[in-house]
Amino acid sequence: SGGLGTFENANDPASLFTGEACTDYVLTWSIQTACAKTEDDVAVRFNHILVTPNAGPDQRFTDGRITTLLAANDGGTNTASWSVVSGDGGIFTDPTDPGTLFTGAICETYVLKWSIESGCGQASDETLVEFGFVASQATAGPDQRFTDGRVITFLNANTPVQGDGIWEVVS
Repeated sequence: SGGLGTFENANDPASLFTGEACTDYVLTWSIQTACAKTEDDVAVRFNHILVTPNAGPDQRFTDGRITTLLAANDGGTNTASWSVVSGDGGIFTDPTDPGTLFTGAICETYVLKWSIESGCGQASDETLVEFGFVASQATAGPDQRFTDGRVITFLNANTPVQGDGIWEVVS
């Protein structure tokens, strides 16, 4: 079963078999005498998806960056490309390069797909890229209590390393 295929010599147990791309075959080898016959099958699959896609590890950044190098596997002789599955914006320097530079937006999480395609079909794998910007831990300083009539004081909060600080009256 399977389609068109030819044997170089159907009587040779080690015959060369030629089939078609993207086709599964079941071939039967039989041996017979005047009194009996035995058979056994072998499955042969000609598939041109030579590489299983691997989009590389997930990447999470909290330092404000918006670019990263991706790390997918090489698609070999197949056609391979990146695409954005989810996340706003985002561009690839070269969408056919497994190690391309990806640029996104701050505070955005992306799901990126690495697809490998041949004449026999397509397969893909996804990776997550998150561009965050974690704010420095806010420390307002020590509580202050005055009993001497003053109505002014200097506050002593920490200076942010990442992010912008702002005071507000809560109560």
